[in-house]
Amino acid sequence: MTSNEAFQQNLAFGQVAESRIARWIRGRGQAVLPVYDIEYETGKGPRLFLGVDTKLVAPDLAVFARGRVIWVEVKHKTAFSWG
Repeated sequence: MTSNEAFQQNLAFGQVAESRIARWIRGRGQAVLPVYDIEYETGKGPRLFLGVDTKLVAPDLAVFARGRVIWVEVKHKTAFSWG
């Protein structure tokens, strides 16, 4: 398996959890903007662009709850890892 194939397989595995958690949050009456749906050629996660040359890594979900926006980062792994 190539590294790109492994990345795509791990990405799909993680997106299952993101989708399930987003459904769980919506089931409690909150609105969810799934930021993880955005794909990039670099293989890196979603980003928040602040200007021409400035960007921050963005969490997976923006949840709109009780007049606030709450950012939610989702992890779905078979084992703990630092990377």
